[in-house]
Amino acid sequence: MPRKHSTRACTGCTMAKRRLQHPSISHNNIAAFFSSKYGLNIEKSTITKILSQQKKWLSSETSTI
Repeated sequence: MPRKHSTRACTGCTMAKRRLQHPSISHNNIAAFFSSKYGLNIEKSTITKILSQQKKWLSSETSTI
């Protein structure tokens, strides 16, 4: 169980960082990036949820360092 939680946190952080680097990136492009780089199939609704909590994901990364 911790492994899945860790993967989700890593994905959320990576997605939030990607959005900061590319503010106009579409949800489809984010999904394609994760599919090609990590082999993950992330739905647009999941991307929307993660990006709506972008500050949370970015702050969770700095608190774990």
